[in-house]
Amino acid sequence: MFGQLKDSDLWFEDGNTVVIAQNVAFRVHRTLLSRHSDTFNDLFTIPQPTTSDSVGDCIDGCPIVRVADSAHDFKRLLHALYDGVNYLKHDESMEFSDLAALARLGNKYQLDNLVSGVCGRLASVFSTKVKNFNPATWDADPPLINVKASDTIEAFNLFRLLGRADMIPVAMYVCCQLPISTLVRGVTRADGTREQLSPGDLEACLVAREALTAGYAWLSLTFLEVSACGTCTIPGRCTLAISDVRQGPASGPDLCQGTDVLSGSLAFLAGSMHRDQLICDDCRDMLMSRHESIRKTLWEQLPTMMNLGNLDVESWPPYDD
Repeated sequence: MFGQLKDSDLWFEDGNTVVIAQNVAFRVHRTLLSRHSDTFNDLFTIPQPTTSDSVGDCIDGCPIVRVADSAHDFKRLLHALYDGVNYLKHDESMEFSDLAALARLGNKYQLDNLVSGVCGRLASVFSTKVKNFNPATWDADPPLINVKASDTIEAFNLFRLLGRADMIPVAMYVCCQLPISTLVRGVTRADGTREQLSPGDLEACLVAREALTAGYAWLSLTFLEVSACGTCTIPGRCTLAISDVRQGPASGPDLCQGTDVLSGSLAFLAGSMHRDQLICDDCRDMLMSRHESIRKTLWEQLPTMMNLGNLDVESWPPYDD
């Protein structure tokens, strides 16, 4: 095939058009693709440039159409068009890279229903509901998407492309948890493309990291800036325990330096103090309530903290949603 690799999964013997993405050829049905997308219909009617790697611009008697997409992304798109709703596997985990490919090309080829379905799946991870947003569990307890923290650079750029202002702040938040070297150098997508934040978004991310570091220190210190609660059953012990733990963050900078202000680490600390019988039930409940109150403040300020001044977030959901 003169340098093209035939994709055995998507090479239909009764297909009437060969689409080439990079060096991979797919033999498909023109009417099926055109039925889904006017963009495909237009693509098939545009005369293709003659090249030296095909005879008469045909392969096996089928006209050739070349696309500028990666073979990885285009293959995922074809699977979605041929396999329909079954490809999205609503009750099974999917690779983030597959969903990102579908969203990118769904947007390019104006496949609005496909983009909507993919974004619905992505929203299960990049959630605007704080109770569903917990990147710390992505590796240990994979949700409906198999996603890594480093995927969020690609996710952020994807949400920019799609105009999904609702998911941009949470994607930027996870970007802020990445090493600075990863932010600067970027990551490599599944199709081999280098993915980086734009210079403006990279600057916004680094500024947001500073705000989150300050917020984490404030959260750590404010959380324990209390004595035993009014209904405490062992006030002497609880006050001493809280004071002793407070001296850690107050005197050890590493303990209050971080960026993941929305994690449940301090709630876990309160639970540990209770399990170790350092504080009573009421003081544990007081600390848990205090933690939720402080997290609520930080969540509701998240779009502002992400330093995305050019982003219009019309109705950022309140903490309790």
